[in-house]
Amino acid sequence: WRCPAELCSLPRAVGRCRAAVPRWWFNLTAGACQSFAFGGCDGNGNNFPTERECRESC
Repeated sequence: WRCPAELCSLPRAVGRCRAAVPRWWFNLTAGACQSFAFGGCDGNGNNFPTERECRESC
């Protein structure tokens, strides 16, 4: 388990697979949650199913 501050500072990780799952990540530079297409594997903890969950976590 990682604290939210650690998770929210991780870079966006699209992953090497090609599933293109709609997900959200916290962009530390922008200070906001942003959508991205997650490949489905090799991600990290800065990967949320909804914008709301991203905002609540970060």
